[in-house]
Amino acid sequence: MDEDYAALVAGGDVYVWATPEIVGLLVLRPADGGALMVENVAVDPVAQGRGLGPALLEFAEEQARERGIAELRLYTHERMTRNIELYERLGWSEYERLAQHGFARVFMRKHVSPGSTGG
Repeated sequence: MDEDYAALVAGGDVYVWATPEIVGLLVLRPADGGALMVENVAVDPVAQGRGLGPALLEFAEEQARERGIAELRLYTHERMTRNIELYERLGWSEYERLAQHGFARVFMRKHVSPGSTGG
């Protein structure tokens, strides 16, 4: 959470899901190697269990396709086992674990198929 979120919002890297209140957030940023990093994906606890998290991640895939990017990446804390299981069910795969900035992180990626975004 060390990012300058005002700059991310100004740069168009932050997306919100509102119904009309904000219930979900997605932050995407370019990453090393030409990938797109899911910097943050969050769903308000009152809205969890409705499929918003997977929908936000699908939106990230659409953004990658539109930008011609073939890989999405994200990381989470190793204790977030439910999130890791969800990501794996959605086709993400773990590629590294390491301690970074005092946190035990699990790094995951998903290859994005080129083609239509369905929109």
